[in-house]
Parts: sequence; structure tokens; C-alpha cells
Amino acid sequence: MWTKEEQRLYDQERYKKNREAILLQKKEYYKTNIEKINKAKAEYRRSNAEKILEQNREYNRTVRKKRRIHEKYGLTIEDYSKMVSAQGGACAICGSVEKLAVDHDHKTGAVRGLLCYRCNTGIGFLKDSTSVLASAIRYLEKSNQ
Repeated sequence: MWTKEEQRLYDQERYKKNREAILLQKKEYYKTNIEKINKAKAEYRRSNAEKILEQNREYNRTVRKKRRIHEKYGLTIEDYSKMVSAQGGACAICGSVEKLAVDHDHKTGAVRGLLCYRCNTGIGFLKDSTSVLASAIRYLEKSNQ
């Protein structure tokens, strides 16, 4: 008796070795049973409409955002939550408590922290350059006098 993990690994190896044959077999089955498959799908959707709606509601922006953060920055949901807690749920620059974006160094890809949309895009427009930012500060100070 195999564990679930052993079965999963076996299936993966089997699929890798026989990928073309398996895909061809699936394609042929689909072609010959298209009406049966579509009828079964339609029946499932009819009899499970409420369940499907609920699943779709759960798969909302938050879930997609967490998945994108993991794929783009390598952060798990736990990592992101720890960062939010460490920053008090606020932007690391202005302290805004609106929706936070992951800020990263565009050269190295290293995650720096969480910023609100305005601060994150501001840094991006200033090309992540401390000298350009310092120049912008001097400009604002000069114009405010």
C-alpha cells in the first residue's frame, strides 16, 4: 500500500515517461465522448449551481493576490502576513493603512517591504534612485519656501 505522496510521485514519473501517449489517449477519448462529457458537465453545473457560485466567491481578489505574490516574489501567505504585522498593517513610508503592495528592488529582486500604491509607484517612477529622490526633496523644499 502506497502513501498518497508515493502515489503522486509514481504518477508524475509515469506521466513524464508516457506524456505523449497519455495526451493522445485523452484527446481521442474526448473526441469520441464529447457529447457525453458536455452533458455531464451541464448536469453538474445545474445540480451544483449554488456550490459553484460559492466557490467562485471564495476565489476572489485576495486569493489571486496571494497567489500572485507567491509566484512573483516567492513569499508565502505566512511571510506576507508577518510583514504586514511587522509594519503594523501600514505603508512603510507614509503610514497609510490602505491596500499594501510588495516593494522590491528591480535589480536584485529582493523584497524590501510593503508600501501603499502611491509610495510604491512613486519609488518606481523615481527609478529606485536615492539621488533622484534627494533631488526631488530639494526641489520640494525649495518650492515650499
